[in-house]
Amino acid sequence: MPGPKYPLETLARVRDRRVDLAATDLARSSRTVEVAERARKSAENEQAKHREAAAVLRSAEDEALAKGALRASDLAAREAWRLRLEAESRDLQTQSDAARVTETRALEDERDAKTRLATRKGDADVVREHHVRFDEVHRKRAEARDEEAALEAWRPKR
Repeated sequence: MPGPKYPLETLARVRDRRVDLAATDLARSSRTVEVAERARKSAENEQAKHREAAAVLRSAEDEALAKGALRASDLAAREAWRLRLEAESRDLQTQSDAARVTETRALEDERDAKTRLATRKGDADVVREHHVRFDEVHRKRAEARDEEAALEAWRPKR
């Protein structure tokens, strides 16, 4: 004879479903972190390339200035170029900062998703453990009934 039906089966299914949804959310968060990390690295690389290119050009301009090869119009153009470089540098810094903020938010979201998943798994484990105890109690009761029935069958009749 089969044992009694587990009364919290629906709750177990709901909690398992929540674990699946939390795992999906964590996977999505992890992908977002990867994208944000790549964007941050790209922005930082662009900023570094810009700095290197500006340093090379600045060095060439300084060398020409030291040799006296520049005229007043060249000096004015150099100042305009310096101002443009500063503006580009600020823009790249803003992009890099924004990418860093986005990555930080993505990491926080991922951490929250991990916490939710752990909580959901814990909730589901509680029901699973209860189910195991429920089955064990009913198995022991069935064994005791079977043992009692066996003893009754072998008991001498008076």
